[in-house]
Amino acid sequence: MNVLEFKEATIRFGGLTAVAPLSFVLPKGQLAAVIGPNGAGKTTVFNLLTGVYAPTGGEIWFEDERVASPNKSLKPHQLAARGIARTFQNIRLFGDLSVEDNVRCAFFNRANYGLKSSLLRDAKYFEREGWIRDEAHRLLQIFELDNRKDTLARNLPYGDQRRLEIARAMATQPKLLLLDEPTSGMNPSETNATTEIIRQVRQQFDLSVLLIEHHMSLVMNICERVIVLDGGVKIADDVPQAVQNNPHVIAAYLGEPDPELDEAIAHGEAVA
Repeated sequence: MNVLEFKEATIRFGGLTAVAPLSFVLPKGQLAAVIGPNGAGKTTVFNLLTGVYAPTGGEIWFEDERVASPNKSLKPHQLAARGIARTFQNIRLFGDLSVEDNVRCAFFNRANYGLKSSLLRDAKYFEREGWIRDEAHRLLQIFELDNRKDTLARNLPYGDQRRLEIARAMATQPKLLLLDEPTSGMNPSETNATTEIIRQVRQQFDLSVLLIEHHMSLVMNICERVIVLDGGVKIADDVPQAVQNNPHVIAAYLGEPDPELDEAIAHGEAVA
C-alpha cells in the first residue's frame, strides 16, 4: 500500500517553475529522503504536501484520497487531521511555553471535549486533560526531554529544540512524518543522537517518514530510498548506494557539465 503519491504535481510562480511535473510513490512504512542542491525545490515539495501551496498542475494523493489538485486542495489543518505532520527548517517552537506545553498544545485535535466541558471543567474535561498530560510525558521520555519538561522552549539547547519539534509533531499521531532538515545546525554528536531517534520513532510508531537533509551520512545510514531534485526536476530516485554513484547527481552537486541534465531542467522533464 502506498501512503503517498505524487502524480505529475507541478507548481509555478508566474514564469518560474519551482517544481516541474513530479511523480513518485511512498510505500507505507518507508523512510525516504528528498535531497538536492540549494534551490532544488525540496521545501516547496513539503509545502505542497502540507497545503501551504496548491499545485498548479497534477495531483497529490494520501492514503487513496486526493488531497491536492489545481481545483481543490485541503488546508494545512485538514491534512494534519488526516495524519500528515511536519517540522520546519527554521525552528518554530512556542518559545515562551514550557517543553511540556509545547507538546500538549499539539493534542488539540485529539482533546475530544467541547467548549461546554472546557468552561465547566467537568469530569470529561479532567479525564481527557489527564490523558493528554500522560501522553505528553510519554513522548518526552521517548525524546529524552522529560527532565526538562518545565523549561521554557527558548531556553533549550539547539539540539533539544530540534528534538522537541519532532516530539510535538508526533503528538498529532501522524501516519506520515515530514522532517525538514532535522539535523540542521547540529554538531556530530547531536546529529548521531537525532539519527537514532528518527530510526526509533519510525519503528516504534510504524510511520512513513520523508525527510529533507544535507547530512549525507544520515541519509545513507537510515534511508531506504533517496529522491534527488535539481532545478525542480527529479534527476534520481533509487536506493542510497545507486544515488551516490549516479552521474547526474554527482554533476548537480559538483557543478560539473552535464548536457543531458541541463536539457532536462530547461524543459522541466525528469531524468529518473
